[in-house]
Amino acid sequence: MPFQIGATEPGRGSGDAGCAEQPGYLTLGSEQLYYVRHVPRHEARGRVMLAGPFAPERAGIYVPWVRWARFLSKMGFEVLRFDYRGTGESTGRFEEMTLDQWQVDLSHCASWWGSSATGAPLMLHGLGLGALLVNRAFNGGLGQGLLLWWPPASARQLLFDALRSRLATDLTNTKDGQKKTRESYVAQLEAGQLVEVDGYRWSLGLWRSAEEVELDLPGRQGRATSGVDEQGRPWHVTQGKGLEKRSFCAVRTPKPGAINRSVPLNPDLSDFFASQAAFLDACCEECPQEQREGGA
Repeated sequence: MPFQIGATEPGRGSGDAGCAEQPGYLTLGSEQLYYVRHVPRHEARGRVMLAGPFAPERAGIYVPWVRWARFLSKMGFEVLRFDYRGTGESTGRFEEMTLDQWQVDLSHCASWWGSSATGAPLMLHGLGLGALLVNRAFNGGLGQGLLLWWPPASARQLLFDALRSRLATDLTNTKDGQKKTRESYVAQLEAGQLVEVDGYRWSLGLWRSAEEVELDLPGRQGRATSGVDEQGRPWHVTQGKGLEKRSFCAVRTPKPGAINRSVPLNPDLSDFFASQAAFLDACCEECPQEQREGGA
């Protein structure tokens, strides 16, 4: 039976002690991919792979991201979240990573997870950069459903937007009156130099790997936020700039006196979680048996 839409978020009065969480590492070449597998108490009605955002945003979304995984697990989904190489708890040097390598990370996790699948349909869910990566994987045939949160139009746009924070830092730290521009940083990257942004050193490989990664939803017309592909697999995009997005994407710690008090530090996202999980639940209900057997 589908879960009740008004279900309480774990940790907010539900009285549920939580489902099993199994952390571990997967070997990929000479590196290790960190993952956490959230296992429901009973047989999974579906599986949801979570692909997180760009590295500087990880710290800001970590708590609600984990709460989302636990919410899904309590609702009967098995969930897998992981850190890309060069970020979080995974090994690797960020300056040696590219979007293509992170795409491989996602595929590697899906392949490992699928080897122990029990026929439960696989849903792909990504936020920010993760949305672009799962979109590509979905178009390549992986999964039976696709849920995207606040995807950028392209990876290059995402990097351009991230450069704004570097420019803002420069404005506050510049003492000699010389101001950098976004174009000057791009020129440094194109010359093969490393550029530090939000504590991460970008490389030419990262910059160029973002050139052709764009949001490419099957059959999307205009501003449509939902649809199906040629195989009948559903997809849904959650956009907007409401409380939910600000709660998930407050990626930088505000300076003293600049705290936005309209956004609670630990907001109750139960209604938002339930509305998003309802889409995943519907995907599982409608997934044909032949797709369940070939989803990962």
